[in-house]
Amino acid sequence: MSIKNKIIWSLLLSLLIFLLTGCGNSSISKSVTTVQEVTNRSAVSSGWMAYEAGGYSSAKVAFASALENEASLDDKTKADLYNGLGWATVKTNGFQEAGEYFDKATKLSDDAKVGMAGYYLSTMNSKNFSKGISLLEGLNLQNVNYVYEFKNNTGVTNAQVHALLGVLYYLNGDLGKAEPQFRVAGNIINEPSTQTQYQIVNAITTAFSK
Repeated sequence: MSIKNKIIWSLLLSLLIFLLTGCGNSSISKSVTTVQEVTNRSAVSSGWMAYEAGGYSSAKVAFASALENEASLDDKTKADLYNGLGWATVKTNGFQEAGEYFDKATKLSDDAKVGMAGYYLSTMNSKNFSKGISLLEGLNLQNVNYVYEFKNNTGVTNAQVHALLGVLYYLNGDLGKAEPQFRVAGNIINEPSTQTQYQIVNAITTAFSK
């Protein structure tokens, strides 16, 4: 393996670790009172309130508690709850543990499609890369000018979603499609993103431009 390829793989691994762990977001350790007695009607909003406060375990309790009455829920509410449970699981256990939840929400939740694409990447199974690409292309993310907006604040940015698609393209052997995604991800500097996040994406962009 050439030095350049080693650098690229190192950068891709760094991005993968970031996607799996949230880059060590300190809010994971925040103490938030467990959400109790969550009704079906308020479960989604209660869960996301806990999530945005850094109470990912509490958010999981909120979403999962409402899903105990799954038979009484309409399809859209179930999708919203499974999507929330998926993202809360990502924060506590990583994408590999969240795939089953995202899978149950992808028909009615675009945010769950992004999460499922993250799951497909986390498997590092070549058969899954094209599945992730299909989900993200279905959201028009192959268009580098498209700005993806999450319905809820997952903590993942538009730049990271484009970077995710770029990595999937690259691993699927399509460098021509990967490069524009890395480039647009590196150029998005006005959205909330830590310097470390930007440096990872920008480093990948630089590596491919040489």
